[in-house]
Formats: sequence, C-alpha cells, structure tokens
Amino acid sequence: AIMEGLAHAITALPPDKVDRQRLLECLGHGERNRVAGKSREASKWVMQAGAALHREGADTLPLAERYFQHAVHLAKQLDGDAPEFMQIEVEKNNGTLGDAYTWLGATEAALGKIAEAESHYKSAAKAVEDRGVVELSDKLLHQAIFFRNKKMREKYDAVLKRWEGAIRDAGATGESREGDVALLQATQMFLNEKAAGTAKSGLPQAFARSIQLRAGALMKCAMRLEAHALRPLKQCVALHEVYESIAGAFDGAKMRNESNAFLKRSAAAFVASERFLGLTPIGELMLERDGVEAVAWSADL
Repeated sequence: AIMEGLAHAITALPPDKVDRQRLLECLGHGERNRVAGKSREASKWVMQAGAALHREGADTLPLAERYFQHAVHLAKQLDGDAPEFMQIEVEKNNGTLGDAYTWLGATEAALGKIAEAESHYKSAAKAVEDRGVVELSDKLLHQAIFFRNKKMREKYDAVLKRWEGAIRDAGATGESREGDVALLQATQMFLNEKAAGTAKSGLPQAFARSIQLRAGALMKCAMRLEAHALRPLKQCVALHEVYESIAGAFDGAKMRNESNAFLKRSAAAFVASERFLGLTPIGELMLERDGVEAVAWSADL
C-alpha cells in the first residue's frame, strides 16, 4: 500500500519535472525485492528514486522525504531468510540503514526541519557503529557538515571529539585494530573537515590554524596513503589535491605568492602520481627509504 501511494505521487508530478518512468521502475524493483524478502535491497531502490527527487529541489523535497522515510523502514527489516538473532546487525551493522538515515537527514535539513535532521544524522552514525572506522567517519562527516552549516558550534565540536576518539580506538593496538589504509583514510576525512571548520570558525588565528592542519597532518596522511597500492583512489584525497586546497585558501586570502608556490607543488605531485617523466610518488619513496613504519598510521597524526 505504501509503495502504491509513492507511485501515485510520482504520476501526479509534471512530466517535465522528473523522469517519471525511471522513478516508477525503481519503485517496481523495490517492490519485487520487498515481496521476495530482500528488504535492504528494496530500500536501496527506494533510496535511488528518493535521491532523484531530492536533486530536483524544493518542489519535490516533501515527496523525497516520504521516500526516504520508507527506505528507513525497509532497511530496518530482517531479510526473509534471516534468523531473529540477527536483529542486532540491523541496528549497528547496517550500511543501508545508515545511508537511508543520511538521505532523510539531508532532505529534512533542506526542508528546514532542523531537529528531525539532527536526530536522523545521529541515527545514521549509530547504524554503522560496527562497520568500521571509514563508514562511521562518512556518517560523522555528514553530521559535522550539518552542524557547521547551521553554525551550531558546540554540537559541531562534540562530533569532532567523538570522531577523533573513534579513530584512536580503531587504531589502538590489539586484535581489533583496523588496517593502516582505513585508519589513514578516516583520519584524512576528519582532518579535512576539521580544517574547513577551523577556517570558518571565526576564532583567533583561524586561517593560520586551518593552513597548519592542511600543510601538516593532512599532507602527511596523503603522502602515506600514496605508499598503499590497495587504497581506494576515488575515496581518498590525493596529495596534489591537498596542495591545491592550500593554494585555494591562500588565494582567497589574497596571498598570491604562497598560492602560486602550492600550485606548483600540486602540479609536481600530480605528475609524480601519474608517473610521468619517470617520477615516483612521494609516499612510495618514503616506503623505499624509511620502511613500512614511515607510511603507517600513527596516533600523532
């Protein structure tokens, strides 16, 4: 009945506003998976339709909200053949639920429903608590950006504190320690957001502190990641991109000489990353010269 209502709402939209046929196909796939007992797969299809509506802007946001609410409902259901004791997995080890809550929070934020958005961004992080530090970092990033954009400084700082603690816990020695690539990637996400938040904080020396973060620990993370062949390239900030962000910050501050210097570094790092002219990425050189420890994650980052 819910799917039928969502489908009916689609047919009521102007044909020049959205691709109604594509949205109805997504709902059809979602309903088939729901009937087959594949609730999480069904949730993904509903989310896909909701995302298309979200991107269309203000007129379709209320409908997108309904889609994501249903996606959350579906993601909370156990698949048909799953035993009851797996319910705990639904609550803290559910990437689909985390994504659905994130989309719902983003849509509510766009609709001005601040309290609801805050609650659902927090639920998104809770849904992936047991899925590793990278997925948790992704959800905490969305939460942090929300608080930063709304100028809710105390809550923003609290998210960063929790985020840093989660990374340190994941990097603690022991059997549960996560790998260097995941730790470096999560730390890079954290530092990138912290630098952005610092720059816009209005605090004394905010610009200088932001530059220090980018040219210090964030740069080191990017260098170390270059040494790890199995790093997810599309999900990591490359060294040349770090240099480019520093150049952009200096340019915004009308500091042209400093900006040009880091643009040159960015170009050199990009050339090395592509192995043009026989060059080797800095991270790989560090690995060859100083060994594995030099490119591993460390708590001092």
